[in-house]
Amino acid sequence: MNIISHLLTLIISSLLIIRLLIYFFLSNKNKDFIFRNSSIVPGHFLKYTSPQDYQNTCNNQIKKNNVDLIFTIYFTLNFVFWTWGGGMRVLDNALSLNSFLSNSYADLLVKKILFLLIFITSNLMPYKIKKTIYKIVSNEKKLLLANHIKASASELLIQSLLFTIVAFCFVFTLDNVIQILGPLWPVYLWSSAFLVFIIFIFLYPNFLSAKSKNGCHNFLDKTHMADSTINLLKRNQIDQTQLLVDKTSNDLYVEAFGFGSNSCIIFKHQVLELLNVQEIEAVIAHEIGHLKNHHPIKLLSLVMLFVLVFVLLFGNNYQSNYLFNGLGTPIYLALYILLAPLYIFYVTPIFCWFTRKFENDADRFASTQINTNNLSSAISKIASKKKNLLIKDHLYGWFFDKSPNLLSRIDKLKC
Repeated sequence: MNIISHLLTLIISSLLIIRLLIYFFLSNKNKDFIFRNSSIVPGHFLKYTSPQDYQNTCNNQIKKNNVDLIFTIYFTLNFVFWTWGGGMRVLDNALSLNSFLSNSYADLLVKKILFLLIFITSNLMPYKIKKTIYKIVSNEKKLLLANHIKASASELLIQSLLFTIVAFCFVFTLDNVIQILGPLWPVYLWSSAFLVFIIFIFLYPNFLSAKSKNGCHNFLDKTHMADSTINLLKRNQIDQTQLLVDKTSNDLYVEAFGFGSNSCIIFKHQVLELLNVQEIEAVIAHEIGHLKNHHPIKLLSLVMLFVLVFVLLFGNNYQSNYLFNGLGTPIYLALYILLAPLYIFYVTPIFCWFTRKFENDADRFASTQINTNNLSSAISKIASKKKNLLIKDHLYGWFFDKSPNLLSRIDKLKC
C-alpha cells in the first residue's frame, strides 16, 4: 500500500509541476508574441479598431496573462498546503478537538458544515476574485478606476457569498449522496446528471419561448431581419419564434441551444445594437450551422465524458487508503475539489480543439448560405467590442482558446 501511495504522490506532484511549467512557458510565450506585434495592427483589423485601441487590447491581454500566472501559482501552493502540507488534517483535528453541541450527530453535522465552508471559501472563491481582477485591469478610464474597484469589490462580495452558499449546498448534498449510494455513487450520480442535462436542453428552449410571450425575453423583431433572412430560416426549417433576444444581460454573444425542433438561437440585446441586418443574418446562418451539426448535444456529451472519466478515476477510491495516504488527507470530497482543476487543465486542449472545430464547421455551413464578408464583419465587430480583437501566440491559442484564430478564420471564410 505504501508503494502505491508513494507512486501516487510522485504522479500528482509531477503533474502539478508540469502544469506550472507549461503555463509559465505558454504565458510568457504569448506575452512576448503580443508585445512584439502590438504596434502593428493587422490590415483587416484597421476597419474595426484604432492603433491606440489595439495597443490597449494587447496590454490588457498581457495583464490578464500575468493575473492567470499568479493564480496558477496560488492554486499550486494551495494544493500543496491542503494536502502534503497537512492543512486539511490540521483543520480536521482542530474541529474534532472541540465540541459545539451536546448532541453527537448535530455536533458532527456542524463540524462538517464548518469544514466545508472554510475549505470551499479558500479553494473556490479565488475563481471569482480572478474574474473581478480581470475587469479591473481591463479598465481604461483611469479617472474612474477607484469607483470601478469599489463597484467590482461590492459585486465580488455578493457573488462570492452566493457562490459559496451554492457550492456548499452542492458539496454537502453530494457528501450525503455518496454515503447512501456507496461504491457505485459515481455511476449513479453521473447517470442522473446526464439525464437532468438532457431534459434541461430539451425543455429550456420552450421555457425561454414562454418567457418571451410573457415579456421577460423578446422574439427577434422583424426590423432586424431582411427578406433574405426569412428565406434563410425557411430553407433550414427554423421558425422565427426560435430566434430569441435576452435583455437581462450585457454580454456580447449569440448561442445556439437545444436540438431538433426544441432548439433556439439566443441573441444578447447588445449584439443587435452593434450589427446591421446583413451581419445579423450571417450570425443566424452560423448558429443554424451549430444546430444542423448537432453541436450543442455533442458539446454536452463531451463534457459529460470528461466528468465520467474523472469520477471513474477517483470516484471509487473514496474509501481507499492509498489515495488519501498519497495526498496526505483523509477527507475524500475535499480532495476531489483539489484534483478537479488539475484534471481540467490537462483536458482543456482536447475540449478547445473540439470547440474550435465546431466553430469552423458552423462557418463552413454559413458560407453556403450567406455572403461570408458579412460574417467576417460581424465576428470582427463583436471581437472589437469585447476588446478581444488581437492575435495570440499559436501554441498558446491551441492550448487555451475555444475559438479559432481570428485572422485564419477570416481567411478561411474568404476561400
